Amino acid sequence: MSHADTETVRLTCELDITTQTPDGKFRQSRETAPVEMLFDAATGFRAIVIHSVAIPVAVANKMGGAVTSFTDHSQGDRWDIGNRRDRSKVASDQSAAIDRETGYISAHSLTTVGDASEQVNARGTCVKAPAGK
Repeated sequence: MSHADTETVRLTCELDITTQTPDGKFRQSRETAPVEMLFDAATGFRAIVIHSVAIPVAVANKMGGAVTSFTDHSQGDRWDIGNRRDRSKVASDQSAAIDRETGYISAHSLTTVGDASEQVNARGTCVKAPAGK
């Protein structure tokens, strides 16, 4: 499948992040992260990539690689995509939602290795990144 016609919208997002560590402790942080929204009108392909240190999320509405299932609850200007990945002994569930009208973003990541899980949630607001960035 060619993504030659894929449109990329680059955003800069201010994220408030809550991490629950495997031992049950909570940690709060704040981060400015670049985010990309990719869309191909011809195929309906949609993806959200959050380039974050605390919550690196990459979700798309298609299978491939380690992605074993996906959900796409996107409607109109609200994109809402989730992915489940299974690699040997590591499972991850990720989701991201962006309201293209208001710039509100939320993301979730749950990574499980054996009996230990780490959960990270983020929410914040985004603005379109300046051209050339």
